Amino acid sequence: MSKKEKIAAAASINELCDIVKSSQTESAPSPTPSTGRTSYVVTAKGDEVETGFKLVEASDLVPSNTQDGRINPDFPQELQPRDRTRVSSKLQISKMASDLRPQQLTDSGLSSHGAPIVGGDNVVESGNGRTMALISAYQQGKADHYRQYLIDNAERFDLDANDVKSMKEPVLVRERITELDRAKFARDSNLSDLQQMSAAETAWVDAERINDQMIALFNPSETGNLLAQTNQGFINSFLTEIGDNSTAGLLTEDGRPTKQLIERMQNAVFAKAYKNEKLVKLVSEEPDPEIRNILNAMNSAASSFVEMQYLNGEAHKQTVGLVANAIDINQSEPTLAENALESLVKATELVRQAKDSGQNIDELLAQSGLFGDNDPEAEALARFIANNNRSAKRMATAFKAMAEAINQELLHQGQAMGDMFGGGQATLIDILGRVNQELESDGQQAGFMFESIDSMANEAATSPENDLPEPTAAQKEAGNYRKGRLTFSGFAIAIENPKGSLRAGTDDNGQQWSIELKNHYGDISGTMGADGDPIDVFLGHNQQCKEVFIVNQVNDNGDFDEHKVMLGFDSAGEAKEAYLSNYSEGWDGIGSLVAMSVFDFAWWLRTGDMSVPATGR
Repeated sequence: MSKKEKIAAAASINELCDIVKSSQTESAPSPTPSTGRTSYVVTAKGDEVETGFKLVEASDLVPSNTQDGRINPDFPQELQPRDRTRVSSKLQISKMASDLRPQQLTDSGLSSHGAPIVGGDNVVESGNGRTMALISAYQQGKADHYRQYLIDNAERFDLDANDVKSMKEPVLVRERITELDRAKFARDSNLSDLQQMSAAETAWVDAERINDQMIALFNPSETGNLLAQTNQGFINSFLTEIGDNSTAGLLTEDGRPTKQLIERMQNAVFAKAYKNEKLVKLVSEEPDPEIRNILNAMNSAASSFVEMQYLNGEAHKQTVGLVANAIDINQSEPTLAENALESLVKATELVRQAKDSGQNIDELLAQSGLFGDNDPEAEALARFIANNNRSAKRMATAFKAMAEAINQELLHQGQAMGDMFGGGQATLIDILGRVNQELESDGQQAGFMFESIDSMANEAATSPENDLPEPTAAQKEAGNYRKGRLTFSGFAIAIENPKGSLRAGTDDNGQQWSIELKNHYGDISGTMGADGDPIDVFLGHNQQCKEVFIVNQVNDNGDFDEHKVMLGFDSAGEAKEAYLSNYSEGWDGIGSLVAMSVFDFAWWLRTGDMSVPATGR
């Protein structure tokens, strides 16, 4: 019977008082256990912390994970530097629960060993694995000998054996008495366990130790070499921060950094700069030298990305502060910085997938859904990386430029409240276009998404720059000859004939023709036109075009033939003029010219009927 029902059924005022008293007794919180003997522990960093033994019901403890391995929502995750959801961690806990050793779960001079250490709120600060193992052992009926050990040895900890006997599932813990930064204490208490951690787990622990002063000292070489003389200050600070116990295994006898130290520093910097679990695992575990070259380039840009993390938070904080009372902020909307990081991670994964599958990046993007799953920014970055992954210096220059341009935009957003009310904010595609122009205008290198269109186009077999035989008719029919591959306005393009090359063929009347092209000419990868081949495209000069123009080409009888896409032109007139300039004089194959937004064009490529003329949307 519920309390409400009991009150309703009470026959007298005395019975009602008894019900209220009983309810108060049931709901009253259990008294906080008093601590017993003091136990001093030290962390791997050498900090001394005072604790006191106490007995706690297993159900009152708050470990980092539930018994099925899921993250405990009631646990402050900054106190858990280890990934306890990993299969290896679950197996370790299961093994410990099956073979409890009570003597090892009591006193220890190290914060990383012995009875779990908790705060006054019973949140576990050190010993989550041990805590979960004890809880599991009780649930499985395998903790009787542990419970008996506590009864037999209670006096050793200045505790009462009768208290142990009265408890259902007693656990001996040490309550931290010294006031300190509990997140730092949790990290430091796990330092001695770093050898048991995965490289990615260790990276997250170390990343928390890298402060602004250390980042200011971070200065690897242009190719991302962490051992450059310019980076010595960071190396020294990193060694000081991780503590003497760990340093001994990371230096040679004559004090030089070992391979393990280099990898650990790189992993920590990645965790700090890019804050992405996939990327941190990639940098800590990837063996392929070309992929590691990409990661080395990202090393060089790391400090700019750390600044981006800070500026992103500040811009968001100022934005919310300025407009919280005026508009509803959609905090789930990705920021410019978040988009950049996400696209960079996606791009790296795409390059790795292409390498693993033995494909070039264009083939992979065409198969994975050029206009579906992959965003244009990720595709653009992936193509840039794929074409430059043997030059860490070139990639580093571009990554730095991208991060610095984003940081400038974030500063602008933080200073200009008006931007939040009427646009004016640059998108990532704008940033990439801006960086591309800067890199190319400075004569440094080809840019990002628009990377050296002319040089990429001239990779085609029919390019004037290539001393290769003209593809045979059979090769042209099959399409298995060398083409220049590039990204233009976010679309994957295969160039058959670059600007300046001769395009030749035979008309329906058997007459041969040839003409020097005024624009790059090719097809859009991953599409199929009316003739069964990929849809043809002429490229203009504007990769940030707002519209795409489609020529519904007709034959001599005026019947629809196929589509010719005019991509990168500023107006319908410009597109029409360019189309006609790439055909013999007198040719008039334009049945109609249709304009579409870039978005509608992408949708048309996916869903349109290519056997009929295109229509505007």
